[in-house]
Amino acid sequence: MPHYCGFHFLSVLWDISRPDSARWKPSKNEPSATGIPRSDNSLNQPCRDLKTALATATATPDTEHQFAKCPVPEKNAAMNLFAKLGAVTYVLWGLLHIQAARLVYVLGQTLEPGIVQARIYQGAWNLLFFALFGIAVAVVLNWKNSRLGYWLNLVVISIADIGFIITILLPGYVPLVPAGLGPLLWIIAVIFSTLGIMKSGRDEARV
Repeated sequence: MPHYCGFHFLSVLWDISRPDSARWKPSKNEPSATGIPRSDNSLNQPCRDLKTALATATATPDTEHQFAKCPVPEKNAAMNLFAKLGAVTYVLWGLLHIQAARLVYVLGQTLEPGIVQARIYQGAWNLLFFALFGIAVAVVLNWKNSRLGYWLNLVVISIADIGFIITILLPGYVPLVPAGLGPLLWIIAVIFSTLGIMKSGRDEARV
């Protein structure tokens, strides 16, 4: 009997891997072996097929581990929503600092040529770099809830804004409104992206 179940399970996996297999194309109204209606699109087709295979054959630990990785749409949707909100907020932060870089450059043009003007120009350049970096990472990585993107923007953008808060905002050299908008966007972006990563980590811990 164990040999038969093992052989049957291998044949099930073979059928799943065949794109032209008609065995795994039941009608939408036909009930599955797991009790999940075929019309339920909450799981993708490979996960439905694998779940059926587990119900009709003796599964190995590797197969059960693979099935555990099948996504849960509701949780993934919430996770992706937080990640996308964080990415959008990072983009807004970047756009704000592109404008800040322009204003700092304009300020430098009012000064006499010299080391002070050069340092002002350098500050404008640094602001532009931080802004473009934050936007690029948000669009390419944070939008996909990437852990690498999370840490890149968390570290780099935090360094930029903490320096601004300590050296300019807290001493009162600029008014809190509207100068506090940048740190506010930074905090919101960190919160949303952290929620996305935390939910992703909890799902992986269950696997």
